[in-house]
Amino acid sequence: MTCPGHCREVGVRSVGFPLEEAEIRERLLGSTCYSGTRFIVLCNSKDTAVVEVEKTSTGKIFERITALRVVSLPEETVFVEERSVDVMNPSAMLQRAGEYEEEVVVVKGMFGHVSFIRGREGVRLHVFDIVPPIPAKLLTMVERALEMQDATSTPVEVVPEITDLLVLARDAPTENVIFPCSASEIRSSAIPEKEIFFLDRLQALPEDPTLIGCNRSLQIFKEMFDCTPAFIQICPREKRSEDLFITKCCELKEGFEIVDRGVVLPWGAELRSVLSALDTLLGGSP
Repeated sequence: MTCPGHCREVGVRSVGFPLEEAEIRERLLGSTCYSGTRFIVLCNSKDTAVVEVEKTSTGKIFERITALRVVSLPEETVFVEERSVDVMNPSAMLQRAGEYEEEVVVVKGMFGHVSFIRGREGVRLHVFDIVPPIPAKLLTMVERALEMQDATSTPVEVVPEITDLLVLARDAPTENVIFPCSASEIRSSAIPEKEIFFLDRLQALPEDPTLIGCNRSLQIFKEMFDCTPAFIQICPREKRSEDLFITKCCELKEGFEIVDRGVVLPWGAELRSVLSALDTLLGGSP
């Protein structure tokens, strides 16, 4: 995968000639460009192409182009304007590239900066989370943290792995369903076919309930009512992936833990903890 580390390496030229390889070589070889330029995005009225250039090294501000390599021609290149995208963030560029069929995606993004990405070979990061509440908190924080990546960081493709509590409740084997906590923002009106209860508000045991929760909530239930209910395990910590992954657990109070190829964060992790966990996880990625 090719994604320039900084947009200052990328020059943009509006041209009036056809963007064919022979024409590009004839027009660019021997011409000059800024000494810091490594790539040039060529745009005519309808097409875009990208080239990588080699230059003389005289120490001047402008150097003469001595060789070039065509990165992409118009048939495999798309130019998009997305002012919300930080083009120096490899994960943001990878995410944007996934929306297009072309091999090379040139982006005019935040502050008018221009860069490009070729290929889709980012590190896959599975994020195991639960809804509601919506949006999924851990997934949102991971996406925010990746927006803050250093320009040289590993490009990351986020793969959401979201467990929907409402779906589990609808499929529960009993009419009465118990969730661990009312803070989940689950509303009975969203599941009219079930009777919904919350363990942190439960005074009496409903008949034949199904508990949808984690091992800790099952332990609390048993201590409260001295019996074992039908149980659906939802703890994200129990999830695993062959790729890198990040998940959470209510039994972890601070920091994070490395588990197999992933990290486990506290249920109420702050953004700085997510950043630290991602730095550790991605620092060990291939």
